This record gives sequence, structure tokens and C-alpha cells, in this order.
Amino acid sequence: MIYCEHGHEQDENGCDLCICKVPKEGSCPPAPQGDIGGICSEMCLNDYNCTGSMKCCSNGCGHACMEPVMPQCSKVMCRMRCLKGFKKDENGCTICECLE
Repeated sequence: MIYCEHGHEQDENGCDLCICKVPKEGSCPPAPQGDIGGICSEMCLNDYNCTGSMKCCSNGCGHACMEPVMPQCSKVMCRMRCLKGFKKDENGCTICECLE
């Protein structure tokens, strides 16, 4: 009985395991603008419906699994030691704050 912000990993039968899901890195590419949109169907509900590193993103009309856009992070040199690692910002870039 552990709380997982992003839900639990599941076994091959779809049953929850005591392992927290880890958010996928990157962000969705921008949805097309104007009259041209994607397929108007919900092909996924969230990132965990997508295989590998793909994320569930808007295609301009519905949602589909797409390759993420990875952030361009600058090299960070933190003058501290964090036993559990460092936090990441909204772009997935490391910041000098310890994970709790």
C-alpha cells in the first residue's frame, strides 16, 4: 500500500504492482495549427498507454502516441550532495535541489 503520484506499474495481467510509475522524459511536440489537424480519435489516454519513450500528445483533434521532444538542458554543477538525486524542473532539466 504505497501512494504513487503517477500510478503503479502493472503485471502482464493488468494487476497493480508495488512499483511506482516513473514519468516519461521530454514533452509533446506542438499540435498542428490551422485547418489541418490529426485523426479525431483518442488513441491514448496518458503516457503509460504508449510504448517505450512515446508520450500521449494532442494531434490537433485527438490524442496519439508520439515521440517526445527532449529538452536542451545546460550543464549543472551543484555544490551539494543528494543521496536520492536531484529534482528536475518542468522541462526535465536537473536543478540544485535534493529529492526527498
